[in-house]
Amino acid sequence: MFKRMMPLFLALFLLCPMTACGDNEAEIKQIIQSRYDQFDVAYKARDRKNVEDIFASECVFKQNDEGRKMTLPKFMNAIEFSFRAMTIYYIKSQVETIKLDNDTAQVTVSSSTDADIITAVVDGKKKESKRAKTTKKYQDTWKKTPQGWKIIQRVVD
Repeated sequence: MFKRMMPLFLALFLLCPMTACGDNEAEIKQIIQSRYDQFDVAYKARDRKNVEDIFASECVFKQNDEGRKMTLPKFMNAIEFSFRAMTIYYIKSQVETIKLDNDTAQVTVSSSTDADIITAVVDGKKKESKRAKTTKKYQDTWKKTPQGWKIIQRVVD
């Protein structure tokens, strides 16, 4: 009896990792999408601490068509400036693709925003602004850390 059941047990054993891997990818995609959702809420609320939380301290930011790089502290300074220069009405980041490699994930994300951008300030008060709707794509590299999934590199397309 055992000899007849052995092929069945072997087949189940070989199929289980593939199923778990598929579920694992879907689960990780959901976790990462929820991290983008947290970022969107924090960015709209001008919550620096929770915006910064999505990124690892060693995160590097790059423009796809430029050679320069930016560290997390410089990026957060730019975020602080954007908080003062914009009123954000809408932001939505959506995972388009994900590719897993052990404890890292390569993610293509599309981020759409609708905001007023201040174009003129007189005596410290906003005088003019321009409505801007934008969509950007990012190539993010995520890493699983003891604090959860964090972005270790962002490339702006």
